Amino acid sequence: MLAVRRGHVSVIKLFVQRALQTGELVQAAKLIEQYKEECPADLDVSAMETMFDLYSGNVDAALQHALEGVRKYPCNGDLQYNLGCVYEQKEEWFLAWMSYGRALTLYEYCKLKQKIEKLGLKQRMYLCSIKHETGTDSRQHAGYEYWVGKKWGLNERAFRSPEQILGQYYWESVYKKKYAGIYWDHVLTRDYDNNRDLLHIKGEFIKVTEGNEFYVEDGSSDVLLPVASENDNTIHKILHSNHEYQLKQSVSRHFNYYRIPPDSTIYSSGKSYYGRPVLMHQKEGRKKLILNLFVDGLAQCILDGEKFKKRMPFTAAFFEKGTICTRAYSAAEWTYPSIANYATGLYTAHHMLFHNVLDGALPLEYPTLTEYFHEKGYFTSEMTGNWRAIPLHGYGRGCDQYIYQHGTVGFRAQELAGEIVDHIEAFKETNQVLGVCIGDLHDIADGFDMPVSVQSRLDITNYTNEEMGFTSVKQDYSDNKRIWYEKMATRIDALLNMVYQYIERNYKNEDILVSLYADHGQGYLVPQGEHFCSEGRTRVAFMFRGDGVKSQVCNELISTCDYIKIMCRLADIRMKDIKIDGMLPKAFGGEGREYAITESLHPGDPYQAAIYAKDCVFYFRNSFPVQDDGRFYLKDCWVRLADLEGNDLENEELYQKYLSIILGHIVHLCIYD
Repeated sequence: MLAVRRGHVSVIKLFVQRALQTGELVQAAKLIEQYKEECPADLDVSAMETMFDLYSGNVDAALQHALEGVRKYPCNGDLQYNLGCVYEQKEEWFLAWMSYGRALTLYEYCKLKQKIEKLGLKQRMYLCSIKHETGTDSRQHAGYEYWVGKKWGLNERAFRSPEQILGQYYWESVYKKKYAGIYWDHVLTRDYDNNRDLLHIKGEFIKVTEGNEFYVEDGSSDVLLPVASENDNTIHKILHSNHEYQLKQSVSRHFNYYRIPPDSTIYSSGKSYYGRPVLMHQKEGRKKLILNLFVDGLAQCILDGEKFKKRMPFTAAFFEKGTICTRAYSAAEWTYPSIANYATGLYTAHHMLFHNVLDGALPLEYPTLTEYFHEKGYFTSEMTGNWRAIPLHGYGRGCDQYIYQHGTVGFRAQELAGEIVDHIEAFKETNQVLGVCIGDLHDIADGFDMPVSVQSRLDITNYTNEEMGFTSVKQDYSDNKRIWYEKMATRIDALLNMVYQYIERNYKNEDILVSLYADHGQGYLVPQGEHFCSEGRTRVAFMFRGDGVKSQVCNELISTCDYIKIMCRLADIRMKDIKIDGMLPKAFGGEGREYAITESLHPGDPYQAAIYAKDCVFYFRNSFPVQDDGRFYLKDCWVRLADLEGNDLENEELYQKYLSIILGHIVHLCIYD
């Protein structure tokens, strides 16, 4: 499938380039078709077709090919440059500048200074900026300095640095923005001017209407209207049925939620920011509460069998009234790609959020789970400290309220439990969806001190000093870290019990949908000598409870890509007719899957993958490192077929079957030169 005569295809590429440069378009078209027959999945096909259409004067077709190329390979500088050329031809000057800026960032990251100079990239960017400023484009976007500071969206540091971003607009994408307010805090004072960052203070990101007045439409119930003001002591006058109510918003730059009757108008004495009104009424056909608990790094191996009741007794008791899945495999080995697997239902090789340094964004053509809930009419909120899943990455899409503070300083488990209950109580009268990230398990791999409640349960022999490892993902097996990890899971469980008890006392089972899931396991749970994508890293906690959820322990094979389909089925949401990698398991009314792929696509490391099937596991490891655009040479591969106990299997038919699946999965990631 991937066997190509190296050198031969390089010659064809050279001939295509010469034909385009000399204007021999008929010859170029023939050569491109010849190349596509030999290497249909190669990145260069997109580049060839883009430039052919551009030289042919078919700019719209060129744009389509260029966008497809950048979608498949967002970290490839040449494709970003090609997209810039197309936008320039279309006189979309700002978009051309953005694409050239991304190309510049990628070339600089890969140390391709000569290429930057040869293309005259900085000069082209300057000309695009001048033409945009003197043009007629009225679309609003952030200023040039804003995007330069974020490396044109490829390096966002505001969610992990003291950058002052609160009390102003935050641009999630080129033309979409939200107001970044200061989230309510009991120590909030007016003395925060030098602390308006996401380390010191929680931020609340909301799409707003800016102005001095806002009309609440006529309806059947009150609304909660989030309002932030530009200045302290702003007076809001609310007119309703010939009555006037006056409110003073003492502290600026954070949202107050005012309960306002329908058919009312609010007049403000100064510039204010009005969010989407939250309807204080629950509609039929929707759950009253959907709560999604993401526990970063919770491996299923410490919860198997009776260990679940021993280590997380409250979570076990809560979810034993629902479905507990014991063979759910993460599609990726670390947080950044894994969360994108959950959000889109795509494997990493298909959504391409994989780089450990360069940022990306969820593909726009694939709706996220939050967008599905939002379109269904739910009030959607996210409460997180996970800087790998931020609005610039696409996680603000469909989110009415995104609340964030960096996880190492804010939203710790002991704080989150109270925040969850308080948030549910605040929006109890509407149909609400709340997503929560619990990141405390990462403390072990990151080398942080344990909470006192964990320290008090550790024997002195468990305090042996151990190396952290190069990254949290690449740590060696450790008995001590495993013990710390298990104790930390028990601590999280005890804190979550407050949430479980609240739900039990305030909701019927048919009114709720609660999920608890994880993104990956831990390297220090993987015994020495096992494959990188073995179960200690990849088999994760995965459970559901609520209306339509059977009470069962499910041993069915599941991928984390299936989460979006499971949630939409349980919430009675019809998904868009677009193909994803997720499948609906039999336990939830679907046909199930034959196998699940876990893959490691990480720059500088060899591509590795495991195919988990019902009775066996197929392991794959390439020898050549992954490049910064996600591609690699396929060279000196190592493969192994084993049963579930780890014994080698001699089955040529299965061997060829799973090898073919892996090769087909990575065909577009291979370099064909």
